Amino acid sequence: MNDTLFKNTTKYDKESLLKLQNKVMLKWIILGASIIILISLAVGVPLILFVNEFVGGALIIIGFLGGIVFLPYFIKNIIKKQQFLNEGEKYINSFEFFRDKFSIKSSTLNSKNSNDKKIDVYYNDIYKIIISNLYINIFISLSESLILDKRGMTKGTADDLIDLLSKLNLKVKFINI
Repeated sequence: MNDTLFKNTTKYDKESLLKLQNKVMLKWIILGASIIILISLAVGVPLILFVNEFVGGALIIIGFLGGIVFLPYFIKNIIKKQQFLNEGEKYINSFEFFRDKFSIKSSTLNSKNSNDKKIDVYYNDIYKIIISNLYINIFISLSESLILDKRGMTKGTADDLIDLLSKLNLKVKFINI
């Protein structure tokens, strides 16, 4: 018998989802930009010194532009394209946690085409969990996460849920955002 241990209802609009995703992606943008710049320096400096100053300098400039300007732009564009909400729509996720899995029912409010979906996720299928001050991000793959607002707990507490998830030998990381 699957008794419900915890319940949560999390509501979103397009703007709040974009803000949250931008905060979570900031680390990846900085890391990616740093890698592009370091690679362009590692290749560009020897080119300047030993082969051709123009080619090496151009590579360094392109690397800096790519790392500082273009990479953040492309990542933010990818995030925007992944959005499934139109202006004015609200999205609601209802989470229900059991001993061996959790269920999530997703609904779009204020929409002409309301799509209600329900999925079950077994705890051993969770990739990782990132916990911030207000949210629990449950990653079911490297790039796909389910966002649970701690303030939306309707059965049990967020701290007790975090304790349960921490005891399941999952990758759990706490961050401040």
